[in-house]
Amino acid sequence: MAREDRVRRITDQQQLFEIATSHESVDFRISAVETISNQRLLKKIFFETDSIEVKLALIKRITDKSVFCTVALDKNQDPYIRAMVVERIDNDKVLRKLVNDEDPFVRRAAVVKVNDQDVLSQILRESEDHILRKRAVERINDEDLLKETVLHDDSILVVEAALNRIKSISLLSDLVDKVPESVIPSLYRRLGRSTA
Repeated sequence: MAREDRVRRITDQQQLFEIATSHESVDFRISAVETISNQRLLKKIFFETDSIEVKLALIKRITDKSVFCTVALDKNQDPYIRAMVVERIDNDKVLRKLVNDEDPFVRRAAVVKVNDQDVLSQILRESEDHILRKRAVERINDEDLLKETVLHDDSILVVEAALNRIKSISLLSDLVDKVPESVIPSLYRRLGRSTA
């Protein structure tokens, strides 16, 4: 039996906590985290450990989403961990703050969780980050705004994402003579036409 499996057989939560916070082996600490059922202890470990691997295991185990909001908003936390916890957040107020975070990975993780069309439109119009704009476009429903994006955005990735969101065939047809040459093949594919 692997030594990590022995950790999983321990039922004493305090003993598991000690392993999770102080054992020299990351694998043992992760095994302890995967075995602990006490949410209070899991949260305590999260804020005490410096191990990214252990924190990633904890993200899967912690059920209190307020912990993830606190971590995501804490600029002293590792940016990678902040971006990872965003996936577990469903608090719109927190997500709106995070789309304006100074860290690009946090912003990009947050924008895919935002449903507020006004916030997404603002990102599309104001952000210099083309990846953030592309992710915002992928959630926007306003076809007039999507058309404006196709005609005026300077990123081919954003323009193609906007084209892919437009559902109106007549609007797509109107764009044929107005789009940059580089997106004509994508537009023609959407219209079922050949570029030849």
